[in-house]
Amino acid sequence: MANKTTGQTIGVVVGGTIGFAIGGPKGALIGASLGYAAGSMVDPPNSDTGDMPPMASYPVQRSNKGTSVLKIYGTARVAGNILWMGPNHPWQQSESTCGKGGGGGETVTN
Repeated sequence: MANKTTGQTIGVVVGGTIGFAIGGPKGALIGASLGYAAGSMVDPPNSDTGDMPPMASYPVQRSNKGTSVLKIYGTARVAGNILWMGPNHPWQQSESTCGKGGGGGETVTN
């Protein structure tokens, strides 16, 4: 945990030392956890450290002409860009069916 307060750190050290003196390595683990809990009560962490960033700071997917294509090495959280989308034209497929003997067929459109 990177955001430990001073009280939590002192509680772990003091609790671990007292626990080790009483119960050896197992006592040190129990004492450190109890010291951490006591240090959290005495010196609680700030509540603003866990807030989420505002929604305006999150990337949004776009479709812009002339936007560069990102080249990323490793891992990064980025929004995608729609590179190309053709015109939105519906298409129809027609096929003729012919019966045996050359009779008139019908045209089916899908």
